Amino acid sequence: LPAHGHSPSTSQFVPGMKVAGAMAIATLGMRPAVFALCAAISAAVWGVLFVSLGYFLLDPVDLTLYYAIGGQPSPIVVRGGEALELPPPVSRLPLGALRDTTYDAKTFWLRRGDLLLFYTDGLNEAMSVKNAFFGDERLKASLVRHSGAPLGEMAEEILEDIRQFTFGAEQSDDATFVLMRVTGEKPGRSGAGRHPERGRRRRVDEDLRDARVLESRAADLRPGGA
Repeated sequence: LPAHGHSPSTSQFVPGMKVAGAMAIATLGMRPAVFALCAAISAAVWGVLFVSLGYFLLDPVDLTLYYAIGGQPSPIVVRGGEALELPPPVSRLPLGALRDTTYDAKTFWLRRGDLLLFYTDGLNEAMSVKNAFFGDERLKASLVRHSGAPLGEMAEEILEDIRQFTFGAEQSDDATFVLMRVTGEKPGRSGAGRHPERGRRRRVDEDLRDARVLESRAADLRPGGA
């Protein structure tokens, strides 16, 4: 999973409002936790800052991608030589845009050979010296054009396409992205066949515990830490 750009948490300031972004890709639980996290952060930072969040849960056994998005672009998948955006969730506002809002998630069924691009909008909104965006279509074309290369090389080629387009123009936003290719055999779940229900309950308990920790941390973002 080659990642290029800033660290997973990036931020910048705009007049009167702080904007922060994060992207997380996991292969473990947290389905219940992600909604608690979104709600907690949204309520905590309302009126102070916006948070863009992309949460992606990969199940390498079932070959599914479960995801929730707030203020970030939908990932792009290359399948059969064509680049398509994954269907976005219904609610995808940045966290903190509204005081009370709910978030939903989508599940996308993967296939072996799929190539996925997870990215922030600093990539497709990279600007040329003429103030033109690199844009979604150029990004998709670049991804398809280099899709046969190893992931590390592909990442460099995409960045080079953007550099050629921007031609040294100063950029106001970071560009962070992760590439993932679905290959190989499905891994087995250790111990899943012996006590599947016990394993599911344990994962849910861990998810809810993580959600409480994340909610507590989100509360620290409120003015004065209250």
